[in-house]
Amino acid sequence: MSAPHPEPFWPRRSPTFAALRRRVRDTLPLWHPGEPTTLTVGVSGGADSLALVAACAAEARGRSDLDILAVIIDHGLQAATAAVARDTAALLTSWGISTRVVPVEVQPTGTGPEDAARQVRHRVLREIGVEVDVGKRGFVALAHTTDDQAETVLLGMARGSGPAALGGMPTVTRWDDGVTVIRPLLHTCSGQKSGARRADTLATCAELGVTPWHDPHNDDPGYTRVRVRNEVLPVLAEQLGQGAVTNLARTADQIRRDNAFLDELARQTLPDVSDLTLLHPSTKDLPGALRSRVLKQWAEANGARQLTAEHVETLDKLLREPAILGPVDLPGRVVVSKVGDSLSLRETPRPNRQP
Repeated sequence: MSAPHPEPFWPRRSPTFAALRRRVRDTLPLWHPGEPTTLTVGVSGGADSLALVAACAAEARGRSDLDILAVIIDHGLQAATAAVARDTAALLTSWGISTRVVPVEVQPTGTGPEDAARQVRHRVLREIGVEVDVGKRGFVALAHTTDDQAETVLLGMARGSGPAALGGMPTVTRWDDGVTVIRPLLHTCSGQKSGARRADTLATCAELGVTPWHDPHNDDPGYTRVRVRNEVLPVLAEQLGQGAVTNLARTADQIRRDNAFLDELARQTLPDVSDLTLLHPSTKDLPGALRSRVLKQWAEANGARQLTAEHVETLDKLLREPAILGPVDLPGRVVVSKVGDSLSLRETPRPNRQP
């Protein structure tokens, strides 16, 4: 573990920063394995990530079981990003934080540059998180705030997403590859109404005496999330009250708890209504909220990937409506067909690649 920095980099009076530190401190028992661990923190140079990495570093000082690595990913999508990465690394180093700058090349994915950059960013953080952790488990901290949570819920509603999307982002979750993701700024401490707001991270940077980078993409109305942030949420706050953002985040918390219960109930139910690739007709008798989850888990257990609410609704109609015969193609090269009153699933072979 790295030696503690001799002097604090924060001023004695910094109440907003102290509140962010408390969020980090309160989330530690939710994910920390209790042995030497390195937490990889994604840093962009913006207010949210600067405030988060500062709070994590402050809480790690003097601990022998926790080290912090700040990872700054330069996507190269703008001319200024290399300079921003360099200056941010210099700032964090002056605070005594171990820092790594990773230049990456973002390849088009068909889902837009922001999503492509996010995929690259998460891949790099995953890889580094596993590499630097003593136990090779991988722990990654991201700087999402309550404002980000509200935007996510609204976008999910507008897209007609399922309950998983409406549940937003949890404080602690595990990606499919086993890497644990922590979002301390979403944590609601006792006595507080919500997680940290964007205003809190800006105030923290002011207390620390630093000027965060403002990504010009955050003002580009060509991005749907930017329009939600700069146009939709302000109108909601004006018309419905200043608590609209925190109430959206609180609603996401409630939905996520309900989702967890129903998902677990579906896992317990699935063996009773399925036999590997065959789903029994008795599934039709399950309550709708449970039936949809059973259908999704059954398909995913047999190779289906990235199922949307629309995919699950199509499977539900295939199961319940006699006039619909299928077959239904699902992502992951999976085909579901009706066999009598049951559903049968098979994976289609991949096409032969020519040498």
